[in-house]
Amino acid sequence: MNKYSIIILQLFFTCYILATYLIPSYYSFYIRLFLFIFIYFYLFLFIIFYLLLHSCSCIYFLLVQIL
Repeated sequence: MNKYSIIILQLFFTCYILATYLIPSYYSFYIRLFLFIFIYFYLFLFIIFYLLLHSCSCIYFLLVQIL
């Protein structure tokens, strides 16, 4: 595991704990749903950039410079 995947896992569990224990139960389902969608979207983007980095690093660096 590299450091980025550990950071994503920590973010995931932190958001889940916040949504489960600190938010009233009426809203917690919707907030958990939003957090799951949000986190998995960024996880998907991270996987895409990770594959680009390993397959063709020049495309990755061009995308980083454009963004």
